[in-house]
Amino acid sequence: MVWVMILDSAASSLKDALGGWGTDEDKFFDTANNLNDEQKKEVVNYFNTNYGDLKDWIEGDFSGSDEKRALRVMGL
Repeated sequence: MVWVMILDSAASSLKDALGGWGTDEDKFFDTANNLNDEQKKEVVNYFNTNYGDLKDWIEGDFSGSDEKRALRVMGL
C-alpha cells in the first residue's frame, strides 16, 4: 500500500511538472533523480497506465538535449 502511494506521488509529480502552461524542468528532474532505476520503471508503468504515455509527454514538453536527457533519465 505504501509503495502504491509513492508511485502515485512520483507519477503525479511528473505529471504536474509536464502539465499545464510550461514545463517545470527542475521539478521533473528532481523527481526523477530521487528514484532508482527499478523505481523509475515502475513509475513509468504507473504513469502510462494512469495518465498516458510518459514518453509522449516528455517529447511534447522538452526539446533538444533536454528531451534526450529526460528520456534517458527515465529509461525511455
